[in-house]
Amino acid sequence: LVVLIDMGGRPTLLVRLTRVRTAVFGQVTAADTAVDGSPVRDPAVWKALHTLYWNRLLQPFGLGVTDDMPFWVEEFTLVYD
Repeated sequence: LVVLIDMGGRPTLLVRLTRVRTAVFGQVTAADTAVDGSPVRDPAVWKALHTLYWNRLLQPFGLGVTDDMPFWVEEFTLVYD
């Protein structure tokens, strides 16, 4: 189970992970992005957005996104909203 909390520390969402699998960044597919929100389900949009996001997180470590970088796809069911 994963609990998401708001900035005040209050629980706002509870999901149950039903499947976690590894995918490759440079080979991301619509099946990989289907678990994301509708604005980023297009693999090209997803890849551009996540490149910017992950590069910001990785830069302090001297790292960056690469096409062979693995990532997890977490499929879930909503338990509480």
